[in-house]
Amino acid sequence: MLKEWTEQIRSIITSNREPKLGARDYQNSIYTMRVYQHESSWVFDHYGLGLIKEPFVAGADEIFDEIARLRSSQPDQACIDILFSDGQFPGWEILAEHVAPSMGGDDYQIIATEYDTLDTHEFWLCPALLKYFAHAPSKIFMKVTNVSIK
Repeated sequence: MLKEWTEQIRSIITSNREPKLGARDYQNSIYTMRVYQHESSWVFDHYGLGLIKEPFVAGADEIFDEIARLRSSQPDQACIDILFSDGQFPGWEILAEHVAPSMGGDDYQIIATEYDTLDTHEFWLCPALLKYFAHAPSKIFMKVTNVSIK
């Protein structure tokens, strides 16, 4: 009996780890994301899409370094909540324009921002971008909604 219960519990736990939705099952026009540091990298989770501790690299991490530096008393402990969309929305703070496909992902450049130190900053977004959009957007609008401490 104990073995049967153990197997049932294991099955429940395992099924809860599997993504419930596939790419493009989300059709939002504005998405939310919490970005946080894990082992010296800026990462995010989206369990429904199977993204766990997905890192920002190649310049995208520097965006969050700068936001944390400017908006947090403890940048190394910051959690940053953002909104992002491929369409303009009220209050956006950062606008990035698509530059070119690159290494399986896409290069972007910030062309407008309220953060002077990020003006013209270039960065790369990995193929996980396509979990949110059918193709790499020509523009990405972003807003920082909250910066908190872990």
